[in-house]
Amino acid sequence: MIEDILKGRGTLFLGAGASREADFPDANTLTEYLASKAGNSLSSKLSGQTLDTVSDYLYAEPGYGKQWVRQKIIDCFEKRHKTVKRIPSIAHEIMTMIKWRAMFTTNYDRLIEIAYDSSQDAVQRVLPIYTPDAQIRRHEEEVARLIKLNGSVDEAARNSSHELVFTFADQQEARIRNQRFYDLLRDEAAIGSIIFVGFSFTHLGARDMGTSPEFFLLQEILREMGPAARWHYCVTPFDPSSPSSELICRKLHANQIKVINATFGGFLDALFKQLQVTKTPLTKRPPILIPIAGIAISIDADEYAKDRRHFEIIGSHLEELTPPSVTESLNGYETWASF
Repeated sequence: MIEDILKGRGTLFLGAGASREADFPDANTLTEYLASKAGNSLSSKLSGQTLDTVSDYLYAEPGYGKQWVRQKIIDCFEKRHKTVKRIPSIAHEIMTMIKWRAMFTTNYDRLIEIAYDSSQDAVQRVLPIYTPDAQIRRHEEEVARLIKLNGSVDEAARNSSHELVFTFADQQEARIRNQRFYDLLRDEAAIGSIIFVGFSFTHLGARDMGTSPEFFLLQEILREMGPAARWHYCVTPFDPSSPSSELICRKLHANQIKVINATFGGFLDALFKQLQVTKTPLTKRPPILIPIAGIAISIDADEYAKDRRHFEIIGSHLEELTPPSVTESLNGYETWASF
């Protein structure tokens, strides 16, 4: 993770848990807010339901509808944005002091934008991207691209065609409409570490972890790349003694996602301090010796850092197996490629 960030390959992905550190609403809070705004006749019926269920119900209810839900959510966040601290939290301040290759969020709020606009120590400027276009592929070191997967309330307030994602059906439509966003996330996951913060990997309307489009995307990469696929990280506080937490950690680990037991602020504080530690440049490190079939080849540290996974896989393979004879190869017993 540290090496990826230092080399400009680290990507940050913020879920609702990250916004909670600035005391902003999560899905459960938004659900109760909608239920209360729906009036006494519906509030008791909708209270305790999921955001997906409440939104779907109100979409179809006479006198309410999709536009009503959308406007209430916009109003809720606009009020919060006017009173939130500049900068929203310590975590958001530290976030602006680390260079990210890209940033993704499923949150509707403007906390990330507010943090960058308010910080005197930001090392990049943030570029919010609401709809897929050619600029999402343009990577500049001084710019952090911010991809808003579920929409943004500020863009929705000024653009009536901008969709916000509240339900399972909304997310299915957004997955198709914003395919380029997910293609970009896939590319970033292939070349560097994705650090998920406060994200449950749960699809709207689902209860089980591992049902979100982002989780399936990482699974797909793992199937294609095998052991060469990169490891990613999920930052969330949890009880390590809980069987349910243990099960979630195992499931994520099986898909090359390491779980870090920390809050958004605690994690970024530790990460920022670690990034300040002076490291010996790779070019000044001694060469690495790779044992292969009884001999050793020398490779400089920089090249080894780029390709070590492949060398380790090949190296152990050649150490464990004796190459077949010409006769065995011709008879089809073994298939070996020279390189």
